[in-house]
Amino acid sequence: VRELVATRAGVRDGAVRMDAALYSAMLGEREKALQYRKAGLKLSAENPQAWHRSALALAQLHEDGQALADLQRALRAGLSASEISNNPAWQRFSAYPEYRRMVRQPQSK
Repeated sequence: VRELVATRAGVRDGAVRMDAALYSAMLGEREKALQYRKAGLKLSAENPQAWHRSALALAQLHEDGQALADLQRALRAGLSASEISNNPAWQRFSAYPEYRRMVRQPQSK
């Protein structure tokens, strides 16, 4: 039971850190965003939502290549392509062929 509680707390803490990474990126606090991102992924690396939040934070920081790599990882981990294609934050990425392939093709793990 203790292990399960610790695992759930870690996922929750990871989600909080990923949110902090995204909000810091939105505020232009690059170093803080990258620190929160690293800590959040360490706690919840198997969570597709964590990778999606990471990709969003990186996109906000204009780290497009890494954002697309994290987005691909989120899809492979089980994120639905509709969660991406319906999000206006990804509109500017429609110029990238790899982005168009990601949202068009079913993902395999």
